[in-house]
Amino acid sequence: MVPDLSRITLLLAQGGAGARARILETLRQHEGASFEDLRSAQLRHLVQWFPAIARGIPAYRERLASVLRKGAALTWEDVLELPLLTRSELQERGEEFECREPPPAFRVVSRTSTSGSTGRPLMTPGSRASGDWASVLRLRFLSWQGFDPDATCAFITGPTPPGQADPPEGAVAGRWAEPLGRGLGLTLDLKADTHEQLTWIERKRPAYLVTYPSNLLALLKASEGRGERFSFLRAVALSSEPVSQELVELCRRSWGARCLATYSANEVGFLATQVPDEDGYLVQSENAIVEVLRDDGSPCEPGEVGRVVVTTLHDLLRPLVRYEVGDYAEVGPIPEQTGDRPRRGFPRLRRIVGRERTMIRLPDGRRIWPFFEFAPLIEMGALAQWQLVQRRDGSLLVRLVAKRTLSEDEEARIRGVVEEALPGLRPELSYVPSIERTARGKYLEVVSERDADVE
Repeated sequence: MVPDLSRITLLLAQGGAGARARILETLRQHEGASFEDLRSAQLRHLVQWFPAIARGIPAYRERLASVLRKGAALTWEDVLELPLLTRSELQERGEEFECREPPPAFRVVSRTSTSGSTGRPLMTPGSRASGDWASVLRLRFLSWQGFDPDATCAFITGPTPPGQADPPEGAVAGRWAEPLGRGLGLTLDLKADTHEQLTWIERKRPAYLVTYPSNLLALLKASEGRGERFSFLRAVALSSEPVSQELVELCRRSWGARCLATYSANEVGFLATQVPDEDGYLVQSENAIVEVLRDDGSPCEPGEVGRVVVTTLHDLLRPLVRYEVGDYAEVGPIPEQTGDRPRRGFPRLRRIVGRERTMIRLPDGRRIWPFFEFAPLIEMGALAQWQLVQRRDGSLLVRLVAKRTLSEDEEARIRGVVEEALPGLRPELSYVPSIERTARGKYLEVVSERDADVE
């Protein structure tokens, strides 16, 4: 059976717990779909979707002119010839891609932003419908991973309005797993400092934690210093940033908890979730069309790394068509064409390599993502935090928050870890009292001052 994606849009427009339950049931029915069924469902949806967004958003009337003329004869070749929408273009013209009179469930209820040294924020509008859709996709992921819907789940995932989820108590965020269960959802403002977060987790004792990889690393390092092991935590779900295998192992070793990854971006929501009991990610085909492209614009083959390009399928407030997110990913194996394994038809990504704006330029001109073996740094027991910064002139600065004075040998070990990851660059060490979070409450281990936008 070919899924009907337009049904999801209609249910999101209705809103409410009943609509969310029906969407979840609809998604369950898709789990046995083949890759070809999912692709056919996406194309059939685009035949209706493109005219709908062009009617409400003038900027898309010109951008989609070539495919609007096709009607039901639309092909994938037509779609893949549409122009890319870049991050910088969305920054400069963001409001032009918003619908002025969306259905009530898609009206703006919030705006979040990324900001950076360019002074050009990227604003992302949120609606009740986008919040419902994110909740449904997160719940689907957690149910795939075997989360108990009646257990408590704690969320440390973003800044909240002043007084809403401040430490030391945070806030109760309703029943996180409805309609599947009655588990209590708890939330704490991400801007709470690391020790406040640890104290809150120890006091609330949730079964599950949802946060960012950089924040988890800070929590793991701080808990080690405090001698805490959260044996009550069964799993930690991570989003928004790449997840290293070392972080997964550190979480298991320090807390005894599983570490589960999702791939998402503020502008487009959930794009892929970790394959249950396997490596890699399953693309959420009902939410978005995800392309991985070579530099010449052609699609990558399995095993190749390329730019991630996304077309959202249900956001009537600010739909994005062939939007270049700024991330790079490696294409996974070709979906199985036959068999009865659950979710066999969903496209796969083997790994999320990193974001373009956190790449480091080497002296030979190459740009790479720095993958650090940070286990030796943790084993030293002397560092509370660290951050690597490439200045505009290309030089490298390593900011260190030290628990004690480091010896010359220890400083040499730090330089060795960095130089092994970034050959040809000589790091300068700088001791600082603390490393500030970004406006959205994240810790960044790598900052390129050549790349302006920081979440």
